[in-house]
Amino acid sequence: HKWQGIKPDIITMAKGIGNGFPIGAVVTRKEISDKVKQVFFNTFGGGHIQCRVGLEVLNTIRKERLDENAEVVGNYLLTELGKLSKKHRIIGDVRGKGLMIAIELVKDKETKEPGKEETNQLMELTRER
Repeated sequence: HKWQGIKPDIITMAKGIGNGFPIGAVVTRKEISDKVKQVFFNTFGGGHIQCRVGLEVLNTIRKERLDENAEVVGNYLLTELGKLSKKHRIIGDVRGKGLMIAIELVKDKETKEPGKEETNQLMELTRER
């Protein structure tokens, strides 16, 4: 949403703010959270340890500017993957933002027929490494 200039009403988060610790969160505007306070929200909400872990992870992201790093590294990765896609007919498309990147494998760039077997082979090769 940041890159599109959108200011969302509600954001849900989980794994990313826990750094391996089980946590989930809902972030919203004050006028929405004020309405939610009036009703029962969930069973495990407000656990002190979970909240502290989430806060520390968010502070680390901010302090180490990890969002900016993800943008820089992601742009580099997109550029390099784009170069590879020009050399290899199996790479049908490369797209993404930050470090959320997709590589579409195809049988042929012209037909864009999905490369299911090729994708499975790549997945197996990555497991071996």
